[in-house]
Amino acid sequence: MNKPLVSVINATYNQSNYVKQLLESLAEQTYQNLEIIIVSDGSTDKTEKIVQNFAAKYRDREFKVKFIEKPHTGVQETRNKGLDEAMGKYIIFPDSDCVLHFDCIEKMVNVLEDRPNIAYVYANMENVGFYNSILRCGIFDEARLRKGNYIPVVTLMRREGCPRWDLHIKRHQDYCLWLRWLNQGGYGQWIDEVLFRHYTRKDSLTFNSVSIKEANESVWRTVGIIK
Repeated sequence: MNKPLVSVINATYNQSNYVKQLLESLAEQTYQNLEIIIVSDGSTDKTEKIVQNFAAKYRDREFKVKFIEKPHTGVQETRNKGLDEAMGKYIIFPDSDCVLHFDCIEKMVNVLEDRPNIAYVYANMENVGFYNSILRCGIFDEARLRKGNYIPVVTLMRREGCPRWDLHIKRHQDYCLWLRWLNQGGYGQWIDEVLFRHYTRKDSLTFNSVSIKEANESVWRTVGIIK
């Protein structure tokens, strides 16, 4: 049976050291029918060189690597650019500071192949750095999701029907995406395993830009939960 193509889309901005770790974790995946799309949001560091070196190092592998440079406009527009370029049946948007376990993509693909009624599949996450903890997400619950996010960004989705990233959301952009999936009848499936690590930093924009309360209210207004 032919394995479906998976598009791995990374939107990055001046995070070359983290991008290198992410790329190496992709090279170690047991699932190799991948197109790896790195979209640089106007980076001024060594990101392009690192991607070029990675592509050369693994040029004989099954996966393909594509680097896209664009002006600095923000993560949502950068992810949408990657989505426009993607050709895979399935898509996943790991952040630059994520490292996928070697069997992450294979296990997620197996769920979506076995469950054609499911829009996306997510798994538990290990936080390293500012937080040191395991996020055990829990089974998909529509009512719970409408109250707050429990689904991490490293989630494998079907490309067909995938909503675009909302350009107006300043924080919790992934939460907005899950709720937009929900509004069009898209449900998730949980894998009760830790399948990736996320390096959290106190100086991240996530911590400093918008409060959690403000972010949630912005998302809820956008998807029609509150006015």
